[in-house]
Amino acid sequence: MSKPRVVNVDDELEKNPKIKREHLDQFRSWVQKQPHLPEVPDQQLLLFLACSDCLMERAKATLEAHYTIKTHAPEFFAHRDPMGTEIQNILNLVEMAILPEPDKHGNRIFIGRLSNPDPTHYNFTAAVKAMQLIIETSLREEGIAPGYVFVYDQKGVQMGHVVRMPVSSVRKYLHYIQEGLAIKMKAIHVINMNPVGERFLNVLKPFMKKDLFNMLNFYSGNYDALYEHIPKTSLPRDYGGSQDTMLTLHHLQQSKVQAHRDWFLKETSLRVDESRRPGKAQNAGSVFGMEGSFKKLELD
Repeated sequence: MSKPRVVNVDDELEKNPKIKREHLDQFRSWVQKQPHLPEVPDQQLLLFLACSDCLMERAKATLEAHYTIKTHAPEFFAHRDPMGTEIQNILNLVEMAILPEPDKHGNRIFIGRLSNPDPTHYNFTAAVKAMQLIIETSLREEGIAPGYVFVYDQKGVQMGHVVRMPVSSVRKYLHYIQEGLAIKMKAIHVINMNPVGERFLNVLKPFMKKDLFNMLNFYSGNYDALYEHIPKTSLPRDYGGSQDTMLTLHHLQQSKVQAHRDWFLKETSLRVDESRRPGKAQNAGSVFGMEGSFKKLELD
């Protein structure tokens, strides 16, 4: 397995002049004074500064949420071995990749779709876990980006997939991407939208802040409207674009993630220590505000 590419902190500071070294030093000093927080690498600290526009209090809040949520949502953020059975199984059912070419604003583009429409073995938490490995691999290899754009292809999605998405888990992940994600989300494009997706969206609405909901764009026909946001030169051939096929990009992405296996095995130690948190320790109920609720989807 080839040695993984990891961005250099000095290079990141040079490419992003709005982030000063004193910002990084100040942020690191604050983290080190929080007894419950892990020892966060500088490369990670830069991501929180960038997604917060160097507003220190916002960066602190995002970092705190990031590691607290990761600690209390082990279904998504524990056992992160890219070579493990759970990840390998879901990647045989779902194709996912960060596309080689960004959009015209420099935003990186994540795209995901079912490669096998049979819902029998679909595992929502494993799919999210795999997606997170892909996003974090991109951040390790490419560093700071203006933002990220997400494209989800709903072709083949059935009610059988939806009922395998526990509402409690969906709500946890929505909380994470709205409070603790170390990137700027710019847009979410849902293509080949179908009635099942519309019903599921109605379930999600109560858990989505207005800013996130306003990022959603839906397409049920051809891709002409999508091209207004993402140029063909950035998209796979499967969607009328110039890049390789989704399957080829999916396999390339798998190789990249697997190259970072040692990091992902180590990363699971970067969690909060609730026994050392100043004030009251938190648990899943206090973090997500829904312990014992939302046991199953109500789609009727």
